[in-house]
Amino acid sequence: MRNKRRTDEEWLSLIQECRSSGFSDRNWCEQNNISINTFYNSNKVNRSTAVMGILYNKGIIKDRGSIKESNDVISLRKKFKSEDSIERQKILEKFENGELTL
Repeated sequence: MRNKRRTDEEWLSLIQECRSSGFSDRNWCEQNNISINTFYNSNKVNRSTAVMGILYNKGIIKDRGSIKESNDVISLRKKFKSEDSIERQKILEKFENGELTL
C-alpha cells in the first residue's frame, strides 16, 4: 500500500523536524516510516522551489517556472563563484544587481 501524498508545506515541516531531531536522516526516516529516497527527493524539490522563488523575487529571472532560465543563472553563478579573483566577484555583483544579463 502506497503512503499518502504530502504537500510541499508538509514536507518542509517534516524536513525541519528531521533536521532538529539530532538523528541522522536515515534513522529519523526509519523511526517515522518514511522512505529515505522519498525524503531526499522531497528535500531536493523544496530546495529547487525555494531557489526559483529567490531568483524570481530578486528579479534575476523573469519567469518563476522557467527551469532553463534558473539553471542558466545558477550555472553562471557557480562559474563566477568557483574562481577566487576580485574581478570575478565584481562581475557577479554586477550580474546580481541587474547590470548584466544572460
